[in-house]
Amino acid sequence: MKMYSIVDLVNMALRQIKVREIISLDDETVEAKSAKQMLKLSLGDLLNRADWRFAKVKRVLPKLDIESIDAAYATEKIMSSNVYLYPEDVVRIREVSSGRCRGAAEYELLSVKLKSRDSFVSVLVSRLPHIELTYTRYCAEVNLWPVTFQRAFVHYFAYNMAMYSAMGDAQATQLQLYNMAIKEAMASNTNEDKHRMRIDPDILKARDW
Repeated sequence: MKMYSIVDLVNMALRQIKVREIISLDDETVEAKSAKQMLKLSLGDLLNRADWRFAKVKRVLPKLDIESIDAAYATEKIMSSNVYLYPEDVVRIREVSSGRCRGAAEYELLSVKLKSRDSFVSVLVSRLPHIELTYTRYCAEVNLWPVTFQRAFVHYFAYNMAMYSAMGDAQATQLQLYNMAIKEAMASNTNEDKHRMRIDPDILKARDW
């Protein structure tokens, strides 16, 4: 099976709607700039449609030191709870557990401001002393995508990019093709246990930035 790059799939989509192809997402062309802007949104939407097995991750979340949180921007509940750093690549939460007993853990997804940063960061707040997060990550590695998912991406990306096309019916056509492709991709997304789940793909540390 031929291995495609993200640029290959983007160009397949652009050909669908008769838009000039790109050499790189970092080109200075209007097409490349538009494609780069639309890519994250389109892929994020598509990954959020189902519990895709190729994008499944399980992580033990690191706990933030309460002293690192700016209390002026935090509620009393936050300051009296366990606060866990939330991964930046989460697209869809599948399960939050304590890791010690079955069943979902109680939590809230909130934002806190760290003393060492000007911006806010996303966190999970819970009474539990240990949190494991299973989620769908933002998976941009095309080599991990099944063929059916690649096909769905091409048509969905073409649908979103059709606003830049002079063809009036391009968007409707791509939406129809996408709807058929996504059904096929979701139908083939079975037997998840046959595929190795990614556990802690990177080291996630609760550090003060």
